[in-house]
Amino acid sequence: MSILLKGGTVVSAYNRRQLDIRIDGEQIVEMGANLPVENSQIEDVTGCYVLPGFIDAHTHLELNNGKGSLSTADNFTTGSQAAVAKGTTTVIDMATPNKGGSLKDCLATWNQLAEGKSSCDYTYHMSMIEWKPTIAAEIQEMIAAGITSFKMYMAYDNLRTTDAEIFEAMKEIKKVNGMLGVHCENGDLVDELIQSYVSQGKLTPHYHPLSRPAAVEAEAVARYLMIAEMADLSVNIVHLSTKRSLEAVERARQRGQSVYVETCPQYLLLDDHLYDAPNFEAAKYVCSPPLRKREDHRLCGKGLKRGQSIQYRQITAALIFTDKKQLAKMILVKFPMGCQVLKRDQN
Repeated sequence: MSILLKGGTVVSAYNRRQLDIRIDGEQIVEMGANLPVENSQIEDVTGCYVLPGFIDAHTHLELNNGKGSLSTADNFTTGSQAAVAKGTTTVIDMATPNKGGSLKDCLATWNQLAEGKSSCDYTYHMSMIEWKPTIAAEIQEMIAAGITSFKMYMAYDNLRTTDAEIFEAMKEIKKVNGMLGVHCENGDLVDELIQSYVSQGKLTPHYHPLSRPAAVEAEAVARYLMIAEMADLSVNIVHLSTKRSLEAVERARQRGQSVYVETCPQYLLLDDHLYDAPNFEAAKYVCSPPLRKREDHRLCGKGLKRGQSIQYRQITAALIFTDKKQLAKMILVKFPMGCQVLKRDQN
């Protein structure tokens, strides 16, 4: 027996219309006004908006954050439950191998974490935290396994690769029509700024955005796009947070490049004054890139509304606040980073 959603307002990317929806199995098989009700289970959704399931295309579930034994707060069980509760029916998690490990082993590990535990559909982006011939050879295997997108880092000593390695990876990914997303921050400058503040005893969350200013993101974005232009690859920029980065994207598009961009709720709704919140409340907002200025909100929001510049992604890398609070007492470089947005309203 099919399910008939009757009387709701269907919201698409283009308009809102009052339509009935017939579902058979897991497929939408018919949409229209006043569909026949025979042999159907009727669900009266009058007065409700009916939307397609959302896709959260950037999550970090059950991921060790590289700061000792601390992992993100949500696993595939709790994270997927939070997602479904607010209308997200697919998550794309960042599968991240250990140093020296293979992509194949990483995929097996993530499958073990997710299989039988997720309440929603899931797949992965495959992170490449180093570059060597064996990794290059595995890209085709990942494509065959259904993993078509990859991620690399320009920051974090335990994750980042060189510009030359990113360029080599781009050339291999282009051969299989894959997609590469990159965390864009100038890692050398971030390390230098952090050490400068640490040497002065400036260890509180107030100095987090100062150690990762907009310029280190914008410089890395511009450099990444130049590398992509040389490789002739369509690329993605993850969690763009600042107007200067968006300006670099617009320049690349004017040159004819194909560039996808994502941003996140915290970069549209919160700003960097929260890093001065009292009693370690500021530790809640330590994420990377950090929260920016309100002017950055405005321009990123305009890009999102245009539907041409930025895609909205709910990047989830939540950490338990008590753990963040304890580590915040220690030293600037010990802060675990991440925000909980998977269950945020889809407004």
